[in-house]
Amino acid sequence: QQDRSLWIVEGSYPVTNVPIMASAPTINSTNVYPDLERWRLLAPEGQYEDVYNRYAHINIVLTDGETRFELLQADLFLLTLSFEDMKTLDIKYVLSETNYSAMDNRYVQFTSIAYENGYHIYEVHYSD
Repeated sequence: QQDRSLWIVEGSYPVTNVPIMASAPTINSTNVYPDLERWRLLAPEGQYEDVYNRYAHINIVLTDGETRFELLQADLFLLTLSFEDMKTLDIKYVLSETNYSAMDNRYVQFTSIAYENGYHIYEVHYSD
């Protein structure tokens, strides 16, 4: 049985499409159609709808700060995603060049499950 848990890739296109090549559901793979329901979990008032309501490549950067969306070009936006809001999206795996193994964070813990060619794969565990 295949794990259908959600992935994100911290980085940019084309790396954001790597997990989907292995059939891993990836939030920020190229979105041909916007997932308005998902994005409204992060911005319930729709304040960023003009940014995410489009065909888009999506770059994600994780942060201790606030979640925000930023349009970079017509088919590309940046989601600066707070560690706290990762749980809102129910993310289980992260592909990243960043070493999060020793990070001390009150919302999320990263368990390294693989490292290859400069990229880490982490399983994510949330604090209650």
